[in-house]
Amino acid sequence: MIFNQVSLIARSLRRNRITAFLLFMQVLVAMACVANLMSLLMDRVSSLSHATGMQDEGLLVVEGEFVSDPLAVPSVAIAEDIETLRRVPGVIDALATGSLPLSERNWIAGFTNKPIESDQIDGIIEAEPSVYAVSSPAVRLLGLELTAGRDFSPEAFVSMRSREEYAGLHGVSEVILTEDLSARMFPGSSAVGRFIYADARYPIRVVGIVRRLARPVFRKDGDDGLSLILPLIPDTSRVMFAIRVAPGVSGGVVALVREKLLQRDPRRSIARSSTFQEMRTDYLRHDQIMAVMFLSASLALLLVTATGIYGLSSFWVRRRYPQIAIRRALGARRIDVIAYFLIENLMLTAAGTLVGTAAAMGINLLVALHYEVPRIGPLYLVTGGVTVILIGQLAAFVPAWRAAKQGQ
Repeated sequence: MIFNQVSLIARSLRRNRITAFLLFMQVLVAMACVANLMSLLMDRVSSLSHATGMQDEGLLVVEGEFVSDPLAVPSVAIAEDIETLRRVPGVIDALATGSLPLSERNWIAGFTNKPIESDQIDGIIEAEPSVYAVSSPAVRLLGLELTAGRDFSPEAFVSMRSREEYAGLHGVSEVILTEDLSARMFPGSSAVGRFIYADARYPIRVVGIVRRLARPVFRKDGDDGLSLILPLIPDTSRVMFAIRVAPGVSGGVVALVREKLLQRDPRRSIARSSTFQEMRTDYLRHDQIMAVMFLSASLALLLVTATGIYGLSSFWVRRRYPQIAIRRALGARRIDVIAYFLIENLMLTAAGTLVGTAAAMGINLLVALHYEVPRIGPLYLVTGGVTVILIGQLAAFVPAWRAAKQGQ
């Protein structure tokens, strides 16, 4: 059997140290780079499939700012804007909000599961979730999945009171948490009916739990789902409108919505008017570009590796045509010759892959010291190694097959 000739192959490799070393180094570098590129690629791909928790399709986003009388109260204009939007053909409903997932407008506040009195902090759990201040009807319009409890009651909605240092936060009576935040604040038990405390003092009753609502700024850690919804009607000069439209009409309604708002107040500034999916694409455009770059780099590196292995194998095999012809004359079969060179290639690529695996982990740790990159997982190391070995075998097969024809 050809496997019994491993020691013979090893002696042959020692006699051709330079060629063997070049092939070994090529595999090593390919493995180290491909494994890291695959890890970075999948990290970007996971970002592109980021779940907001909302029903994105059929959702429009308009972000504007009032630039008229600075002494005017925006809440009246916002309420009139919402009624105007609800009358636009194709619009199902509309609400005002301070922010949305991926909007980059992030309001973070501190909450505890118990009030802090004096210095008693036993059993206190604190969290700093993203706060979504919304008008009615938030859960239904945004398409959130309510897994426990109920939506806000009509009387729960109060003004944000932004000109009084957002005092509405201390007067709101109801809150809806995400499942992640509920598990953080009340581990092992249901949060519905219990209280959380704004600034560790002001109680707010939990009336509902939604499965997910991502933060306005995308985070890849476990805190991305830590957010809550408060029935606080925005009254700031800059406000976002979330608009739910009928299926299939979103593209045409965007321009009409913008036109209606500008007709109501031509002096206002509209920073954004688009579908939520377009806003999502804009936010994740950098990740999309990087994913294409990592994929292109991986494919190019694998192609270069395959070409290099093929060239070295061809050169190496041609030098041994006389010996191959002698072996064929002595009765060696074509399959024996092909197997010999494939096993020879496998020994080199396997050795290069093992050392390349260590190099891949070292490069990953080094890059992680300076940039926010994910730690490379075993799956990418195994996948990268198998890919490089298979490419090595495929690249070596053609020279081996040609060599097997010698001496016929």
